[in-house]
Amino acid sequence: MNSDLELAYCAGLFDGEGHVALHRSFTYNKRKETSYGKQPNYRYRLHAQVNQVHIEAVARMYIAFGGALYFRKRTWGPKDPQRTTPYAGRWVWEANDMTAMHALKHMLPWLQLKTAEAELGLKFAQTKLPPNSRVGKRSRKLGRTPEELAFQEWAFVEMQRLKWLHDNPLLQDEYLKIDQSLRRVLHL
Repeated sequence: MNSDLELAYCAGLFDGEGHVALHRSFTYNKRKETSYGKQPNYRYRLHAQVNQVHIEAVARMYIAFGGALYFRKRTWGPKDPQRTTPYAGRWVWEANDMTAMHALKHMLPWLQLKTAEAELGLKFAQTKLPPNSRVGKRSRKLGRTPEELAFQEWAFVEMQRLKWLHDNPLLQDEYLKIDQSLRRVLHL
């Protein structure tokens, strides 16, 4: 098991450089017949990710929680002529579903900025059946209950709302007031 210090480091890195999201992906047809009636043929996935140009930081996330670690080469944007070395890309740690749930659960006590998003992601993950499992007489092939489907759709919209809060002009005005008062206190 990881030490508290390591988990706190990972939570700090995740607060600053990471994100948690719910992704919706459609399959070949838009609706399918299940034992609960016709349902949309898409699924939601819990996704956690950290991007960083230094592999050392991202590798700590990978060692602590598993998931995937890879290099994403830069394929967009203008090159900055002021840079002496070109920006080649970034290292990415990525976790989905159960691995993301495990990571969020262990980082939650130390998260400061992404607490609400992590808690919502954990609630969402509890509604999903683990792969290749049966819960009572119910298997994944039966589909989602109407309550599960409604909650998953609500969680998807709520996660987007949590991320859009920072685009709210009224909230940005509050941020500017906080920034100005902090500058006065810190004599900047």
